[in-house]
Amino acid sequence: MVWAILGVIAFLVVLVVFPKFTIGYIVVIGLAIGGMLYAADQRKKERERINSKIIIEITYAPEKCSEEFPLLTTIHNGTQKTIDKWRFYLVVNKRDHSDNILNYSYDGRFVNDKILSAGEFYGTCYRIPKLNRDNYDLKELVYSIDNTYYEFAYE
Repeated sequence: MVWAILGVIAFLVVLVVFPKFTIGYIVVIGLAIGGMLYAADQRKKERERINSKIIIEITYAPEKCSEEFPLLTTIHNGTQKTIDKWRFYLVVNKRDHSDNILNYSYDGRFVNDKILSAGEFYGTCYRIPKLNRDNYDLKELVYSIDNTYYEFAYE
């Protein structure tokens, strides 16, 4: 706390003794911070724009996959970039309910390192993770994807 008070006092002394220098310094620091915040915001918007072109869906489809791996997951890379790795979190709900019924010891994360070229479609089948109870009718549950993340190749 003492250092903060001494810092404020030192700043005020420098401001009084060298007002033009101090004000110019404050302006430069303010512009630098503003520029960094603007650049970070633009990178975030660009990533959201690119991610919106990637479509990933999950459905319960034992007839297309198998009883052991019944979750059909499809992804379409609608970007102009190559995806090196992708990750998503599975959410399983009872119909018309909001609680995720995955067993609390499992976080629902799936990772796939299948490289997807621009415009490529890919499908794979996953096992249903352990649920918090064993007596659910699996075809009546709602499967969805949350928190997707993609790593792109450097091109």
